Amino acid sequence: MTQVSTTQGRGAVVGRAFGWGGVCGAVAGAVAGSVAIPVVGTAFGGAVGALVGAAFGIVNGMVLSALGPGATHGSARAVAALISAVCGVAAFAVVPPRNEQGRLLLDVGFVAVCAVIGALVGPAARFGLERKAPHGRPRRDVTDLVGRGLVFGAVGGFLVGGVSGLSIGLLTYLPTAFFALIEGGIFGGMVGAVLGLAVAAGIVIATSRIR
Repeated sequence: MTQVSTTQGRGAVVGRAFGWGGVCGAVAGAVAGSVAIPVVGTAFGGAVGALVGAAFGIVNGMVLSALGPGATHGSARAVAALISAVCGVAAFAVVPPRNEQGRLLLDVGFVAVCAVIGALVGPAARFGLERKAPHGRPRRDVTDLVGRGLVFGAVGGFLVGGVSGLSIGLLTYLPTAFFALIEGGIFGGMVGAVLGLAVAAGIVIATSRIR
């Protein structure tokens, strides 16, 4: 039987679920936004997805933390999948449809994706991750690694987007070149932050194991 510790207290579980929900939501939203409108849709999709995913994560974390010390990876996976699916249904219920054609298929697909993501990250949120110690090097904390990915991605994206925006502004209309730099930097920073989160999350998953 798994013993409750500081890594499995209510606050810790909700915090991890909040973080994982935000990361997964940001990546999923960025992908969906990229399909609609590349770059701009990527940025806004990632931002909205992060907010929605974080909200889903809070709900998931509250339920997962109530499972008690007898919880297993399987029960956490099942509960997280169910709660995520319910959250997905609730999200579509409050969003008015713009086009009824294909709505049912979109609803089912979104709810299925929510359930799969919940099943994948549920055990990690409930029990936490333990980093595998690299040979001859100190182990970097999960939050530190994700934070670095977010910062480096955002800064790198801002620089690339800013330079691109400035170049386009100089070639098209000189008086607005500065505004093009700022606009390109903002969108580039948002996209870079999502990419940084995705890379950091991938590294964490590849170099960690569930407690």
